[in-house]
Amino acid sequence: TSIIRRYFYNHTDDNEQSTIGAMFLQKFIDYTDDTRVQLQFWDTAGQERYKALVPMYVKGANIVLIAYDITNTQSFESIDRWVGFLLNLQNVKIVLISNKNDLAHKKVISNVMGQRKADEIDAQFFDVSAKENTNINKLFDYIIETGKKVSKSYPQEEDKSIVKIKKLDPDTNLLKNFTDTAGEYIDSVSNKCCSIQ
Repeated sequence: TSIIRRYFYNHTDDNEQSTIGAMFLQKFIDYTDDTRVQLQFWDTAGQERYKALVPMYVKGANIVLIAYDITNTQSFESIDRWVGFLLNLQNVKIVLISNKNDLAHKKVISNVMGQRKADEIDAQFFDVSAKENTNINKLFDYIIETGKKVSKSYPQEEDKSIVKIKKLDPDTNLLKNFTDTAGEYIDSVSNKCCSIQ
């Protein structure tokens, strides 16, 4: 969450609350050659109770980012569990992110360990600090360029059963997707954002 917020809004919050369910963010990048790139990010919660939601959010993704905290052994050890959610996906690129390199004095996971794990899961490795904005632009430049290549090489079929409308439910303050058939909610995400596509 902090990594994405740093890139989208160029700030982080030391009191950032844990994501509930998932948070959706979108950004358009215009280039001088009139090319426009649309970035859509689903930031899923890391807590155990939300893990059942992850396959729904990664379906259709071009790139999946898995971040761990260099000061937290448990976050590093959970990487394989997150990779497990991607086993049935085709043509998805994985980026492994070592975060909080500003806390080198508290580091328990070395970059060598991170790179070794990235090689093991066939992922690109980045060492960043959301707090100090270290390597964030480099990370997202890679994401954009890789995303453009992947989306051109492997066009994904759109799920015609889903109308691309996301609305904020006034009763729960949660972002909802609707289907065009039964009209039922198919998922809900955190109350941190809303979007209409």
